[in-house]
Amino acid sequence: MPIKYVISAALILAATTATADVAPNWKEVSTAAVKAKLLDQESARFNFEKPFSKEKGITIVCGKVNAKNRMGGYAGFTRFAVQIDGGTAKAFLDGEDSLDTPFINILCDLFRKL
Repeated sequence: MPIKYVISAALILAATTATADVAPNWKEVSTAAVKAKLLDQESARFNFEKPFSKEKGITIVCGKVNAKNRMGGYAGFTRFAVQIDGGTAKAFLDGEDSLDTPFINILCDLFRKL
């Protein structure tokens, strides 16, 4: 597993003992971060889960996105996770990278329960 995933997961895990507020602009920031990874950004349809925060300044947004592919048809919903840290957002799309799927599972399933 690349070190960037290990470090990100460790930082989030270390922060799970504190509760904090979710970023007020989480929807706009996460939408922009996910759209930046899509071929047809304007066709994107989002289903958001409730965002959560375990440390002040870090918000995790999970959900699913459906967008048109190169053939012009909708490809089906794909799971995503966005980590918002201050003014910076990092999006992870299921299937984009072989390690994004387990990382999304850790962010969206495990940390939400802690």
